[in-house]
Amino acid sequence: MEAVFLKLVNQSIAAGWLVLAVVVLRLVLRRAPRWSFCLLWGLVALRLICPFSVESALSLVPSARTLPPEILYAAAPQISSGIPALNSAVNPALAASLAPAPGASANPTQIWSFVLARLWLAGMVLLLLYALVSYLRLRRRVSTATLLRENIRQSEWVDTPFVLGLLRPVIYLPYRLEDRDLAYVIAHERAHIRRGDHWWKVVGFVLLAVYWFHPLLWAAYVLLCRDIEGACDEKVIRELGQEDRRGYASALFRCGVRRRTVAACPLAFGEVGVKARVKAVMGYRRPGRWLVAAALVICAVAAVCFLTDPPASRSFPMGGNGVSDLEPRQIVEQIKRIEELGGGAEPYVNADQFDLLLTSDFQWDGSGAVRFFYFRDQTTYSAQLRLFTEERQYFVTEAQEWPEQSRVFRLQDYLDALKYMPQMEIRRLSPDADGYSVVMMENGTPSDSMRSITYDAGGVGRLDGWYIHLAVLPLHEDRSSSGDETIHLFYGAEEGSAGPSVTKWVDYTQAPDEIDWDGELTAQLPQFPGVIFHYTPDEVTADAGEGGEPLVHITGMPIWSVYFCDLTGDGLPELCAALSWGSGMVDNRVVIYDYANGASYGLEDRGSYDYTLRYDAGEDCLWVEQRDYESGELVSSGRLVYEDGCIQVPGLET
Repeated sequence: MEAVFLKLVNQSIAAGWLVLAVVVLRLVLRRAPRWSFCLLWGLVALRLICPFSVESALSLVPSARTLPPEILYAAAPQISSGIPALNSAVNPALAASLAPAPGASANPTQIWSFVLARLWLAGMVLLLLYALVSYLRLRRRVSTATLLRENIRQSEWVDTPFVLGLLRPVIYLPYRLEDRDLAYVIAHERAHIRRGDHWWKVVGFVLLAVYWFHPLLWAAYVLLCRDIEGACDEKVIRELGQEDRRGYASALFRCGVRRRTVAACPLAFGEVGVKARVKAVMGYRRPGRWLVAAALVICAVAAVCFLTDPPASRSFPMGGNGVSDLEPRQIVEQIKRIEELGGGAEPYVNADQFDLLLTSDFQWDGSGAVRFFYFRDQTTYSAQLRLFTEERQYFVTEAQEWPEQSRVFRLQDYLDALKYMPQMEIRRLSPDADGYSVVMMENGTPSDSMRSITYDAGGVGRLDGWYIHLAVLPLHEDRSSSGDETIHLFYGAEEGSAGPSVTKWVDYTQAPDEIDWDGELTAQLPQFPGVIFHYTPDEVTADAGEGGEPLVHITGMPIWSVYFCDLTGDGLPELCAALSWGSGMVDNRVVIYDYANGASYGLEDRGSYDYTLRYDAGEDCLWVEQRDYESGELVSSGRLVYEDGCIQVPGLET
């Protein structure tokens, strides 16, 4: 619900700029036909309803995402209003008041979003209930109304003429209505029906109920009601002479009522702005063609400028031109903002990387690029992080679909490996180098070469777990090099970080028709050097490269999904699979295989419950769902954890 509320807040802020524009245009175009104002309010409604918007360089909306999705999880919450002065004033205060305290169990931003989302829902429900109760009470009051003719009824319980109903709108008149006013009133209410105003007013109130927290939208609804009545007045008096206009204005005075609350219904003849309407009726002049054309052009310009979003900035500043100036966390946050990666979604890299050229003092030698990819909706997308050193800017290219990747590292860990390169040790091993070429390697271990260095963020030292392998090739003045001079760097994460907690290998649970029954997928993990994992729909095997037959670790009919997840926290991931088993009586099971220790764990209850895996991107963890075998209804669910020396799923029915 918090994500929905956040999206609605952003949409309301973007629509608020259009509301301000319409208010200004109403003042500038005083003599324009009122139907053009209604058209402008229709653009506001479209901005509020449409869940997406195209980007345009002509957009006048400062920002389509003033509250970015990552604000719920960021260590220093920030807005992105598109107005630098506003950002500078608000963001320091947000960071000071909403930044999570070290060791805190909850993020203040998430707490506030939870509370505000529930408050928003309560307010929306109350407003909609108010509208429903008002409608039912009014229907009850006019239940005894008598038919005058066609869809016109009279009642002693109404004070002013109005239209009520959506599919079959009815005009209700008070018995006390004078005969001299009758024709004007009926003409007005019929104009409402022909214009569809009985629908537009309801749509406007529903949108007001959804976006009740935005004060500008309350003003917009009041002005919409006035412009609806003004446009209807103009439609009626357009063909009337001066004497009939006086009669129409007199009818407005005599039927006028005072309403103190914002109403969803009905469309009452003398309900809104009677004095202003009378003045407009008596001073009405048919607008010229040029004025009508200008109003249409202005509506079109407003649509282009305010129904579109500004192009998302895909660049952000560099902190410096040296490899040690990298700020991996900030870079990843910017990429997640650009690619709209919410929750725990992460950008990753693999060994398919470009060479990065460095000078002898480890500055960027010209521009460079880092290829990264991420997973979204069962699809892999890839883009590049470009380093433009002269402009001191990073730039993220447009993402494109990319083949499924089997061996992955977090982009942040790869950037950390570059940032914390042991420069002194590299210079010691290659004192005559005039520069360096750095590439990421697919395989290799520290013991494979005498010119190897293991390190982490704290400096050179021994590694016990996983690592990223970089090859540094010293370059000389003529840019020549020798393979014998290559220095192999092995970077390990800081204590408490063991790379990605969960890495998807295959998952066909949402797209079972995409299973390639005759195909095979392979994966290699840096935590298990030299080991190749194989997946087919009916088994998962591992081949240690010794020329023997692969060992079967998981079997299924079929295996729906396989994830690598370090449940035990030892830096060595387990294989977590969801599969079906059996012939005739088929049940769904979860199997966890601890490759490092050769242990297998299963969760099954044949004929009673089915068990499936679900990946939670927000918490970067796996959940087990327990469903009734017969009905398929969800019984319970629990997070897959390692506690008390064993793998468990707390919360499941037993």
